[in-house]
Amino acid sequence: ITFRSAAAGYYDLTSDSGTGNLGGFRSGCTANLIPAGGILNAPDYTRTCTCSYQNQASLAFVHMPEAEMWTFTTYKNDDKDVSNLGLNFGAPGDRRAKDGTYWIDYPSVGGPSPDARVKLSGKDLRYRRIHSSLLEAGELPWVASSVLEGEAEINLPLSKKTAVVMELENLVQGRNPILASRAKLYDDSPGNTENARPSGSLGQNNGKEALEAKVEGYEGLAPASISVELKVRVNSDIDYVDTRGSGKDKKHGFVFDNRKARVRYFVANEAGDNNEKEIRIESGKGLKKDKWTHIAFTYDAVKGRGALYINGELAGEHQGPANRALWWDNNKPKYELAKGAKGGNNLIDELRISNVSLSTAQLLCNKDEAVPAGNIAGHWNMRKPREKAGKERYTIQLVFAEPEDVKAGGRVFDVELDGTVQIEKMDVAGEAGGPRRSIIKTIDNVSLGNNLRLKLNSHGKLPPILSGLRITRKVVK
Repeated sequence: ITFRSAAAGYYDLTSDSGTGNLGGFRSGCTANLIPAGGILNAPDYTRTCTCSYQNQASLAFVHMPEAEMWTFTTYKNDDKDVSNLGLNFGAPGDRRAKDGTYWIDYPSVGGPSPDARVKLSGKDLRYRRIHSSLLEAGELPWVASSVLEGEAEINLPLSKKTAVVMELENLVQGRNPILASRAKLYDDSPGNTENARPSGSLGQNNGKEALEAKVEGYEGLAPASISVELKVRVNSDIDYVDTRGSGKDKKHGFVFDNRKARVRYFVANEAGDNNEKEIRIESGKGLKKDKWTHIAFTYDAVKGRGALYINGELAGEHQGPANRALWWDNNKPKYELAKGAKGGNNLIDELRISNVSLSTAQLLCNKDEAVPAGNIAGHWNMRKPREKAGKERYTIQLVFAEPEDVKAGGRVFDVELDGTVQIEKMDVAGEAGGPRRSIIKTIDNVSLGNNLRLKLNSHGKLPPILSGLRITRKVVK
């Protein structure tokens, strides 16, 4: 499609490559760019115009694929992860390659361009450019015709920054993990030494906001009878376990909280169609500061008895009507953990939920009697899951061309990717067969984190050079 864009302008709808300009003359305010028969005709419609343009004439253009043509676009960074991106260092504009890669100029000088959020640093960096027709051989001559020169470090974000969520595995296979934000695993932990991989204790990461940790509900976390036990080390009041937020008016399940160890819970009414009033059990005893303590709440639906234990000893109890189940508004309640915890002085460790009322001999602090596996609804010892193999890897392509009459061995440098030398003693003129010949080096199937960090390190008097950087995300099925 052709139009007036200050000078004569066009947009290639086939490649969706942005707006290009044919400089030096102005197209008319009336459409006068007429493509026909392989020729772009531009009869002069500007005789009465007063705009100052270099050439006032009727023109005709014949397509020359080898001619340089640069574009710009109003595309914005969509803030998604990088999947296919080309950076053309020192180029006068953007351009889309035949394979679909959109090469953007860096720095952006040719008009509006997507922001790749590149951070470039180094000493005595400069850009140089020759016309692409002067390149004698090689692919992507219009990329290779400009270079970034100098010992540069290029940092490119590959993925959108999101809040870091720590995932702590459930030892009951197939059940949901703990998901924790603003979290840290501390070494100070009574641990679970029976496991080959050590556990930690869960706390806040010393930021301004409190720890946020939860277990998304699943069937099994809303039993009629229950035992909730965990190890804590606290200096202030926090909610150890709170399930009320996932219920109507917060009147279901239970909350286990306070440095003096108390539990508040709801049971079904006699008809079984609603909840009774809140029941409280309070120990009245403050947990010792800076000391690990095992606390537990049990409820027996058949007997109607709730009990509170500290280090395996009964600290409080409530006897209610028999045959009253815990009241749940839904069968998949969310469990919120360590609400209000800040700093490294309020920690929790080894949480276990059972769907029966355990005896003191079965509690974690005693372990005199095993709990049948079928009665354990969830067990988290604050251990990270094994690392999963990443499904996403990247292919890095680097475009080089020697712009000067430099002989083989005259300019040698290393290319380092994320702290590891990937291309040692790169000799552009030597490998390409002379100057002004492009060469593409590929680093395939590399695993990267949230950022790409590329460094060029010189091996001689002449500084390193780089024309283009392309990164493509691979999905391994």
